[in-house]
Amino acid sequence: MKELNTFRKFINEGPDDIDILGKKFNFNDICPGAHKAISDLADEYENNDIKLGDVLFLANLHQDFFNLEKKALGPQGIDVDELNKIKQLYVEILNIAVNSFGTDTMQEIETYMKMHMDKIKKAGLKASEPGGSSDTSYAQDWADEQDAMYGKASFVEEELEENDKALDEVLEEQITPDELRKEFYKGMQIMDSALAKAKGTIPQEQWDALYAVVTKVEDVAEYIGE
Repeated sequence: MKELNTFRKFINEGPDDIDILGKKFNFNDICPGAHKAISDLADEYENNDIKLGDVLFLANLHQDFFNLEKKALGPQGIDVDELNKIKQLYVEILNIAVNSFGTDTMQEIETYMKMHMDKIKKAGLKASEPGGSSDTSYAQDWADEQDAMYGKASFVEEELEENDKALDEVLEEQITPDELRKEFYKGMQIMDSALAKAKGTIPQEQWDALYAVVTKVEDVAEYIGE
C-alpha cells in the first residue's frame, strides 16, 4: 500500500524539485527529460562542489531557455532578439554539457533540446515581427539575410580548421549514412566549442555569421541518409 501511495503521489504531483547548491528547479512541466538529466547530474556530483557549480550553471541555462520557450508558444510570442537568445542558449547548453560532463550527457540533452527547438521554430515570431503570422515576405527575406551572413563568415578558429580537415577525411571514406551522421556530430562538438571560445573575442556580427553556418550544417547533418 505504501508503494502504491508513493506511485499515486508521483503521478499526481510529479517528481520533487531538484536542489542544487540551495537553488531549486523543476522542469517536469515542460520537459521531463530535462528534469531527469539535471536531477541525475545533481545526484552524481552531490559531493563535488566544483562539478555542482557546472550543474547549477547548466540548470540556469535550461531555465532561461524554457522560460523563453513558454513565451514563444504562448499568445504573446517572441521577437527576433528573443529568438536569437534562444539559439544562443541552445548552443551554450550543449557546450556546457559536452565540456563538463562528456559526449553521452551532451547527446542525451541534445535529443530533447532539438525537439524543443523544433516547437519554437514551428511557433515562429509574433505577428508584429518580421516572420510573424502577418509577414508573408519573411521566408524570402530570411533566406536572403542568411545568404548575406554566410558570405561574411571570414573568421575561422583553429579548431574549425581542424574540423574541416576531419570532415574531409570522413568524406573520403565509404561509410554508412548512420556512421557519417555520427562523424558529423563529432565535428559539431568541435564547432560548438570554437563558437563558445570565440564569443566575446570577435565582433558580434562575425560570431552571428559563424553561428548561422554551424546551425545550417547541424540541420542538414541531422537528416543524412533519410
